[in-house]
Amino acid sequence: MLNNLKIIGNNIFAVDLRFLLFLVKIEEKISLSAFFKLLTKVGDGYLYGVIGIIEIFLLGSEGIDYTIALLAAFAIELPIYKIVKNSFRRMRPFDKVENLNYLIQPPDKYSFPSGHTAAAFIIAAILSHQFSEFTSVLYIWAFLTGISRIYLRVHFPTDVLFGIILGLYSAQFGLWLVF
Repeated sequence: MLNNLKIIGNNIFAVDLRFLLFLVKIEEKISLSAFFKLLTKVGDGYLYGVIGIIEIFLLGSEGIDYTIALLAAFAIELPIYKIVKNSFRRMRPFDKVENLNYLIQPPDKYSFPSGHTAAAFIIAAILSHQFSEFTSVLYIWAFLTGISRIYLRVHFPTDVLFGIILGLYSAQFGLWLVF
C-alpha cells in the first residue's frame, strides 16, 4: 500500500514538473512576467477588502449580504488553508527543482495549497452569483491568477488545483450560509 502511494506521488510530481517546466519555457521565449506579476499582486488581498467596501456602500442590503458571504467563505477557507499548508509542508518549486529561481518573493515557506488561487476563486464564485453576466470574465481572471502562481514559480500545478477546489467549496459555504 505504501509503495503504491509513493508511486502515485511520484507520478503527480512528474505531471506537476512537466507543466511547470512548460511554463518556464514559455517565459524564456515570451516574457509575460509583468502581466503575471500584476495579476498575482491583485490577488494579494487588498482588492478583496475594496470589493467588500464597494458592496456595502453602493449596493446597500444586497451588498451587505454578499459581503457577509465573502467573509464567511474566507472564514472557512483561511483556517483550512493554514492547517493544510502547515501539515503538508510541501517545498516550493524553486526549493525542489535545481536551477529554478522564483520570479517573485513567495509570501511564506510552503507551497501547498495556493492561497492566492483559493481567494481568487472565492471572489469569482460569489461575484458570479451576484453578477452572472460577468461569470466568464471572473473565472478567467481567477484561473489566470492560479496560472500566475505557477508561471512565477512559487507553486506547482497541484497546489493551484487544490486552491481552486478550496476556493470553490469555501464560496459555496459562504453562499449557502447567507442565501
